[in-house]
Amino acid sequence: MAFDLKGVSISFDQNEELLGISISGKADFEQVGGITFFPLAFSSREELVRTLFHEKQHVEQFRAFGVEYVQQHRGHFEKLAYEAENRFIQKLKKGGAFMKSFINNLVLYIQTGKTGSCPFCGTDNVKVEESNIGRHSFTLSCSECGKSDHYDGVSEKQ
Repeated sequence: MAFDLKGVSISFDQNEELLGISISGKADFEQVGGITFFPLAFSSREELVRTLFHEKQHVEQFRAFGVEYVQQHRGHFEKLAYEAENRFIQKLKKGGAFMKSFINNLVLYIQTGKTGSCPFCGTDNVKVEESNIGRHSFTLSCSECGKSDHYDGVSEKQ
């Protein structure tokens, strides 16, 4: 399942003072089509998808009804955005999104050097490949079921 981001610009506010504040994003009503992510948006995969989808709803509202009208009826449009967000997330969850990944195996591997069992088939056939080309990255795969995930790390150029 996907949604169109054509005509949307994305920015990131990295202000560390926002780390303890419960906001994850905003749709820019001064430059319609802009979405800004705050640190909380990256607290989980689900939160990132929720934030992106929710703020995209506001972008569409601004475009369809005008910024002034949406701002004057903020409660109504906020309710619509949350309802659409929740329907979208439920569809994703029903399809298996957010449910299984190798992220816990990666944490275990980084902390202990062990890979643990496959989150998909339960066997102990998880392998890790590390790469240091540009970024320190990890590919975890199961030789039993064939599932895999790839995780990119921090750029070595920082």
